[in-house]
Amino acid sequence: MTERNGKLIKATIVTFHCVANYGAMLQAVAMNKLFENYFNEVDVLDYRPKCITENYNLFYTKRIKGFIASVLNVPTNIIKKRRFKKFMEENMRLTPTFFQAEKISVDSDVLILGSDQIWNLDVTKGVDETYFGKLPYGGQYVIPYAASIGKDAINEKEVETYKILLNSVSNIGVRERKAQSMLRRIFPDKNIDVTIDPTLMVDVSVWNHLEKKISLPDKYVLIFSLNGYEKTYATAEEIAIKRGISVIEVLGRNIDFLDKRKHRKLATLGPREFLYAIHHADVVVTDSFHGTAFSIIYQRDLRVIPHKTRGARMIELLKAIHAENRLVVDDTKITYEKIQWTEENLRLLEGLKIHSFRFINNAVNDAIFNEKACGDI
Repeated sequence: MTERNGKLIKATIVTFHCVANYGAMLQAVAMNKLFENYFNEVDVLDYRPKCITENYNLFYTKRIKGFIASVLNVPTNIIKKRRFKKFMEENMRLTPTFFQAEKISVDSDVLILGSDQIWNLDVTKGVDETYFGKLPYGGQYVIPYAASIGKDAINEKEVETYKILLNSVSNIGVRERKAQSMLRRIFPDKNIDVTIDPTLMVDVSVWNHLEKKISLPDKYVLIFSLNGYEKTYATAEEIAIKRGISVIEVLGRNIDFLDKRKHRKLATLGPREFLYAIHHADVVVTDSFHGTAFSIIYQRDLRVIPHKTRGARMIELLKAIHAENRLVVDDTKITYEKIQWTEENLRLLEGLKIHSFRFINNAVNDAIFNEKACGDI
């Protein structure tokens, strides 16, 4: 491990990055930009396992209804995929492409794991050691940053998996306090800290620069729903009626041609257009973590319907910045008036950033120290 201009020469980020998913793509870009402050070279491992990519194939073949729906969505999905591909190529430095874990080879000083739900074994459909920094070629120092387990509880088998695969990792940054608590029970002597999503760590000017303007009304309620909760739609529609403005939806899923809702649906947006749509919304109603994160970044009026089983990350983030009045749960009375961001909200968010930067600084310094110590032996 060598240094140039006070920085380690190279890091490789291991994350979800290559599918037409707004949150995954934008967090990967944020990781790339964030860690450029610490390394002379930063790239993203272009690893494309089937478990991650198959849900974004043009054609769904497991059920007849799903296949028909995927065929009907082909025209819009082709446009959307092209926009994502162009955005990725313009904003990420990628390694060669790997489809199989056993063939991965990288030449880096440090592996950065995260962010996103890389440790959610349901998402990876079992254990993929790549996302724990276990590569067949290249035994690098490993730093997890804002890695997410994505669940509120793990079973005994998963406990054993984490115990084995993270045993040699010194500093572990996770995105949720529940993940921190679970891992601290497994590793009581390790430095396990809560670090915020990288999209929140990058200056807003970066996202402003990446936006692409699209034609939208002057005022609108924006829906971004990954889960299709009825409460998400009902909340948006009620607010829109009270304020006398229109409803627009950015689709994170395929078009449902049986959906009878009449509001405008945007099915072909790339990441640039997605950023613009959130930035210029009068209010955002979402059940997505990254819909929540970018509404915070842009200081939009916001209502969040948390995921029924994986909502901890949204709830914890909003509570940490004293913005829990944006949450809409079963017993919540919907607030139709605009909720302003306060100096306290922004001060607390800045505190989370400072804490996360401190974690990164310590982890990178440990990487340097450990390598130098090994070199002296």
